[in-house]
Amino acid sequence: SIISDEEFIDKLKYYKFKTSAGPKPVLLQIINFENPEEKFTLYNTSTEHIMVQKLTKEWIDDLGQNYKEIHEKYLNTLCNLTLLPKGHNSALSNLSFPKKLVHEKGYLNSKIPLNQQLGEYSVFNEKALEHRGNILVDVALDIWQYPPSVVYGENTIQSTLMESK
Repeated sequence: SIISDEEFIDKLKYYKFKTSAGPKPVLLQIINFENPEEKFTLYNTSTEHIMVQKLTKEWIDDLGQNYKEIHEKYLNTLCNLTLLPKGHNSALSNLSFPKKLVHEKGYLNSKIPLNQQLGEYSVFNEKALEHRGNILVDVALDIWQYPPSVVYGENTIQSTLMESK
């Protein structure tokens, strides 16, 4: 069945990926769409959790009193995932968000503009996660669109497959 843009946004934004490889094709499409000059691939990138998998005191403080719920809701979602060049992920590991930003292999020094944009946030909390998720799904809506409806008499035929631009 056909889903609306709102349903697509909700499903993409909050989908919990089960493996670190799961979001890579989606993130690659978004990154390469936004940065056509330099193509990134499955082979030269690794998936990075921006908000760490095991919360530290710094992360708990940044997330606030509902830190457990926020961590559970967003940990493996597109909002919290990005791609880094191979070998950079382990350098950032469990660092605080400010340290992940400025580290020599961190977001601000990345060749990936999507990572550089993380510098817009002073903390990476629920508000930042939601904002980043909105940015990602906006790009996704530009990339993947439904083909137009074709009307034959009283019947409307519409493909359930999304097309890439």
